Amino acid sequence: MIFRDSLKITDRTDILKQSPKHPTQKTWLKQVLKPLRGTKHQLFTLSLAVNLLSLTVPIFVLQVYDRVIFHNGLTTLQGLMIGMLIVLLFEFLLRRARTRILQHSGVAINQQLGQSLFEKVLSLPLRQLESQPSAHWQMLFRDMDAVRNRHAGPSAMLLYDLPFTLMALALVITIAAPIAWVLLMIIPVFLFIALRSGANIKKRSVEEREETIQRDQLITEFSTGRNSVKSLMLDRHFSKQWDQQQQQWSDSTLQRSSTTDRYRDLGQSMSMMTTLLLTSVGAIAILDQQLTLGALIATNMLSGKIIAPLSQLTSHWNQLTQYKTAKRHLDELFAQASETPSSIIAPQTVEGTLSFQQLSFGYQAEQPLIEGLNGQIGPNGIHAIVGPNGSGKSTLLKLLAGLYTPDHGQVLLDSADIHQYSREDMSRWIGYLPQQVTTFATTIHQNITFRQPDATDEMVIEACQLAGAYEFISKLDEGFATPMEESGHRFSSGECKRIAIAALFLNKPSVLLLDEPTSDLDMEAEKALAATLKQLSSDHTIILVTHSPLLLRVSDSVMLMQQGKIRAAGATSSMLEKLGLTS
Repeated sequence: MIFRDSLKITDRTDILKQSPKHPTQKTWLKQVLKPLRGTKHQLFTLSLAVNLLSLTVPIFVLQVYDRVIFHNGLTTLQGLMIGMLIVLLFEFLLRRARTRILQHSGVAINQQLGQSLFEKVLSLPLRQLESQPSAHWQMLFRDMDAVRNRHAGPSAMLLYDLPFTLMALALVITIAAPIAWVLLMIIPVFLFIALRSGANIKKRSVEEREETIQRDQLITEFSTGRNSVKSLMLDRHFSKQWDQQQQQWSDSTLQRSSTTDRYRDLGQSMSMMTTLLLTSVGAIAILDQQLTLGALIATNMLSGKIIAPLSQLTSHWNQLTQYKTAKRHLDELFAQASETPSSIIAPQTVEGTLSFQQLSFGYQAEQPLIEGLNGQIGPNGIHAIVGPNGSGKSTLLKLLAGLYTPDHGQVLLDSADIHQYSREDMSRWIGYLPQQVTTFATTIHQNITFRQPDATDEMVIEACQLAGAYEFISKLDEGFATPMEESGHRFSSGECKRIAIAALFLNKPSVLLLDEPTSDLDMEAEKALAATLKQLSSDHTIILVTHSPLLLRVSDSVMLMQQGKIRAAGATSSMLEKLGLTS
């Protein structure tokens, strides 16, 4: 381990790039709407045909009242009935065709957006993922529903039908000009109500979303920390928090629902008022012999076709508002920089020398945790990092692993900036074991071979033997096929740690970064791991954060960190004496 006081500094540039295969802020919606490209004209044509055919019913009523009844034309009635039955059958088939197109489009949008969204979240740097609570990321996937409903749901159907209300209005003006002014007066009122409802509902929807995130975050905290909740008797604390969050969520939901219902009820009342006005004004026009009874009845039917979409627009405005909010959040997500998608040039093997130049990093810009670190580690050997809690040891490992991007300075692997490489390549050269390991609800074998699904049985067994995991796995009834279940709760923390170490060894990276690798191991397992690391150190660079005297004694060098700075570093023998660990 070499440390230098003066190194040539290269200012960092934004080398996090948007992946070509991942959609960006400007392209994600275009990709999502690809399934609708070939169907928009079909949907428009079908909507035109459906709305035209639906106008035949009021015309039929007009003819029956003004001609059939007035002239006692039973033969005409029979002809009209046969024609209308054919029209209604055809209209039904067209509606079904439009519905099926929208359903299939909705499924396609769901698949496309779900894949793009999940890949985008996976491509985000770790620091970005850690900057938001888990409930935030869960809510983004709920936003998919708002996008789908807007383009392939009831809201989409409404927006396709809305322009064709002008045809119904034109027909009213044609057959009942004396009372058409009533509709011309009512329509702006409906539009005003819809716009007002949109502004109010948007505000309430944002509040409801924030409260939903807070409530879901509490559920996540409880589910992930349920052992601590029960062991520390935190039931009352979480119960009180839940009551508060649930009350706040209920209040915001009630306010949003009340606002939506108020405008919906107002729209329905306005619809009835329209019928009342049309009938009253139409009756006067009939008495003045300016309008026929059939025209009045037909106008009332047509007014329903005009007012119904406007009334629905008021009640659907919540969904349209949710879509705008969801789109804004997804825009923000797809605008974020992804990790380097692929390495332009990537060496097949690396020597394993890690160096850092004027390395600085902070979770908050005004409070750097690590500041101005210079040094070189490797190649090969075991190099320990010690220091008090909060001194930046674990953060330094994440910087060396490329999981965090430094605010200033560089991390170099064999003299090359590691951020020019993709995570795929980095994982082949640098293996990282966090202090708190996570296992997944699948078999032991899959937990070990996630990164190398084609690994042979011999490779898996060898990795488990090096990690000290083979003995207890082989004694299980189902062996490597044993399910680990959620968070591996069927196994002890030490067994989970050894399975995670086996997965790390299976990939055979040249550099191993281990954060407290023996924190959950017993004395025998710790001795076995120390011997394994000593064996691997001849051709691997091993950097470990540890407080274990056993691991410190097998290390070749020790570095002491305090308050984000390197306070001392050197050969193990001299450093252990300074730290008072010789015995």
